[in-house]
Amino acid sequence: MSEPTPATAEKDEPSTKRRRIKPEKFSEQAHWSNREEELFQQALANSRWEKNLPRLPIDPAPTFYPTADEFIDPLKYIESIRPRAEAYGICKIVPPAGSWTPPCAVDMASEAKFATKRQRIDRLQESLPYGDGDKYTLREYQAMADAFRESYVAAREHLKPDPAATDANNPGGDETVPQAERGLSAAEKKLEEEYWRLVDECAEEVSVDYGNDVDVEEYWSGFPRASSSSSGAAKTTTTTTT
Repeated sequence: MSEPTPATAEKDEPSTKRRRIKPEKFSEQAHWSNREEELFQQALANSRWEKNLPRLPIDPAPTFYPTADEFIDPLKYIESIRPRAEAYGICKIVPPAGSWTPPCAVDMASEAKFATKRQRIDRLQESLPYGDGDKYTLREYQAMADAFRESYVAAREHLKPDPAATDANNPGGDETVPQAERGLSAAEKKLEEEYWRLVDECAEEVSVDYGNDVDVEEYWSGFPRASSSSSGAAKTTTTTTT
């Protein structure tokens, strides 16, 4: 039998050169919709833009500690610190410990209706504008929020409260303990975790009527006004996100 020629031997040996395979683009996935393709391209563009942003040091926002006398009228105090806080865009105010227990200044019987925005929790990271939600009185909004929470929790086993569990912040369930001292209950912590799960995973479509941007000039705010103390309870309104 004749010996193989060098050319034959080269063919029989495995090649050490790697074959280049063109990577498949995410945007070419057949199951992507036009909307998903658009969001993908938007995310790429945002990523390139953010990568080139200068990294500047950010000073911490200021914290203010008013005295009991200074905080008799919270809105007046906030106005007084505006020149120092405004440059930061945000600040923290720590109310005087033990001496600031404002009464409930919300007029729940008010028939005034305020507008809301329809917010898709699972699409918050897309920075899309909100659509218009319904209009509510305070009592209507509270009823809607309670009904939404009840139905949402009932449909999800992982959010249902554990009857055997106790609230570490208020184990006796004492309603005389101020809310600010109780902290979040176990059920409230579960809801907060659920909110961030929806935001991060974007796996489930959930819409709520967002009622946090209420014009304080028209509806006042949740702070009691010192000027209203002589004319009865302050007519203020406040809303929360469901």
